[in-house]
Amino acid sequence: MKFDLILDDLLSIPKALLNCLRYYLSEDGRNKLEEIKRYIQESKIKRIIFIGHAYNYFASIIPLRYLNSHYFSRMEELQGSTEITCIIYEIDEFNSYYNPFKNLEETIFIFITSSGNSNQIRKGLKKLLDANVDPQRIWGISDYEESYLGMKAHYFLPLKFGTEKIMGTKSYVNAILLFYFVCRSAMNKEAIPSNREEDIRRLIFEIKFYNQDW
Repeated sequence: MKFDLILDDLLSIPKALLNCLRYYLSEDGRNKLEEIKRYIQESKIKRIIFIGHAYNYFASIIPLRYLNSHYFSRMEELQGSTEITCIIYEIDEFNSYYNPFKNLEETIFIFITSSGNSNQIRKGLKKLLDANVDPQRIWGISDYEESYLGMKAHYFLPLKFGTEKIMGTKSYVNAILLFYFVCRSAMNKEAIPSNREEDIRRLIFEIKFYNQDW
């Protein structure tokens, strides 16, 4: 692959982040975040399990740290604690070792994948459905609502990164941003308050500014 194509992916990261931010500031995006906030509160959800592979798994470290902030006193002082526990699984580990017949009460499963069609994700979804997990507790994050995950997930949240020539260049950073919105919603907070929106826009501008060196 030519270097220019790789560079094009990297330099378009600010645009991908801005697309994600704009979508979740739109009426449609805000409604999706409000819906999951309402569901989590009304269903008294206490545990959220994120399942992904490769860079999507590593992106889920964000909700692991954020939602489990009550375990870390310094984070608790900054953000306030939450009763929600977050667990993350690499998809192959989940498919091989997770027991879907135990500790299902008050649990949501969120699959994260760029395409939404991988064999591992299909296997994970089948595992939960075969165990009679409530389909309303199975959610999906991807960029393709028409994908297998998009069709099977009760709640679907698009990454809005567009296309990428190198896997993970744009989808990884957009996943981190979207996870942040999901975490705030899960904690019954406003997903994108004005001060956070300003911070995110400033970060996007700084990334774009440094890109000018190329």
